[in-house]
Amino acid sequence: MKKLIALFSISLLFYHCKPVIVNQEVKTATITSLELGNIGLPGRSLLEYKFNTTAIPALDNKIRVQVQPATFNKAKFNIYLKASPANKLNLQYVDSSDSKPRFAELKIIDKAAYINSINKDNEVLNYLKNQQDAKAVTSLSLALPHAQLNLINNAESVFLIYNGQLKKSYLQIADKTGNITPVYFGDGVPFAYSTSGFCWQENENHQAVIADITDAWNPCPSKTYRKASRAVKQQKEINYFKL
Repeated sequence: MKKLIALFSISLLFYHCKPVIVNQEVKTATITSLELGNIGLPGRSLLEYKFNTTAIPALDNKIRVQVQPATFNKAKFNIYLKASPANKLNLQYVDSSDSKPRFAELKIIDKAAYINSINKDNEVLNYLKNQQDAKAVTSLSLALPHAQLNLINNAESVFLIYNGQLKKSYLQIADKTGNITPVYFGDGVPFAYSTSGFCWQENENHQAVIADITDAWNPCPSKTYRKASRAVKQQKEINYFKL
């Protein structure tokens, strides 16, 4: 009976959270305008499709992004329409047609550069120390206009860049000839995302800093902690017993 209740609870949770499977990765549907690298809090309600952005790191270097082309099926297209009821991009999905609309699957792969930038942003770092529930958007399903989608899917390299004047991030697309083109998240429709939590460690100055980011299915690596306060406290306890 306990196993049955547990399975029912998990099924109910997945039903309400509207998971989206993209390239074998479980994501959460959203109706919120999102940017890759944003930090915030997922909707508190199981029926809430929102991610509440609370901080945008001032990235001081380029962050490498992986791009994977993906094709809509009926379920994913319906999720896109919930994110854009007016069908902003005028995408058409026809069951009987072999030609289906496509989208881009984006993922931060240079975690070291991303973490380093956050550790240098004192305002964001202090916020995260006091808000352990905050997560980073590290993967994003993004529908784009046809021209931009082709550009990004055929790019030689894609980087996440922070614009200090606009206070937002965008994608820098480099083609095989070296031409650079910016693509802004607001030009498209984000409809699903996944997040990573922060893992803390004490540095040589006895301050808590971010050592790693991991998804919801994986724990923090050894000697790193979800709570910044625990990272510093734990290290002090170890030093005490060594005396």
